[in-house]
Amino acid sequence: MSNHPTPDGSAHAALLRGLTGLLGLRTGALSEIGTMVVGLEARAGSGRCSIYHNSLSTTLWCDPSIVDRVEELLDGIDRAVSLTIDQAEARFASSASHEGRGLVHVLADTGVCPSPLPAGFTAMVVDPTKSHDMAVFRQLVDTNPDDDLDAAEIDINEPDPHIEFLIDQAGRPAAYGSWIPWDSVPAFVDIGVVTTPTDRRTGLGRAVVASVAQAALDQGFHPLYRCDGSNEASRRLAESVGFVSVYELSAWQFDLP
Repeated sequence: MSNHPTPDGSAHAALLRGLTGLLGLRTGALSEIGTMVVGLEARAGSGRCSIYHNSLSTTLWCDPSIVDRVEELLDGIDRAVSLTIDQAEARFASSASHEGRGLVHVLADTGVCPSPLPAGFTAMVVDPTKSHDMAVFRQLVDTNPDDDLDAAEIDINEPDPHIEFLIDQAGRPAAYGSWIPWDSVPAFVDIGVVTTPTDRRTGLGRAVVASVAQAALDQGFHPLYRCDGSNEASRRLAESVGFVSVYELSAWQFDLP
């Protein structure tokens, strides 16, 4: 395990503090059993509702203009218990479009589990001002499926603040890892990862995620790892690096007048 403690103590506690402030809730509200609907001004005009569920609480973050509609969909549900994702989706299915499920992970208090580089690979921290580094970046983009690039939110025209590649002996980028500040809670950075299809299941994904997560810690941030709820390989990768799942989420889009 890493000897570097996570900044500001427990990452989970820091996440709860940040979300409590974001949602304008009283201290401790997200640690109590129950279900609440919160209108979030940052989502005004979007028609979006995200359901965040853990073992204690379920919070529905909504465009303020759809709060009443969401409340109506929950009519008859005991709000003193935590609504499950399945229960929520059954209520929403006829009224909104489902955008998918996901998992939110933070580091356990034990920190990053070190992951040595596989033989024959070296790590490279990308400097977007250098033409060589951007040429390598272009090579990575050209050799990976668009769906994978989109899932990791990779945009070569707007590089993330911290990017690392794992390079093979021929100079080819085999894995990408990055982080970018998470808009919802500034103390956290969101990690992205892509491993080229021919290099998967070789330990490269784990190695690059461990490296960028440690880099985030060293710069005073909490690393956050989010993935699609159906992506079992991504979930296992996160856990192997030392992340633990703290929220299951489900995203919905409502039509606006």
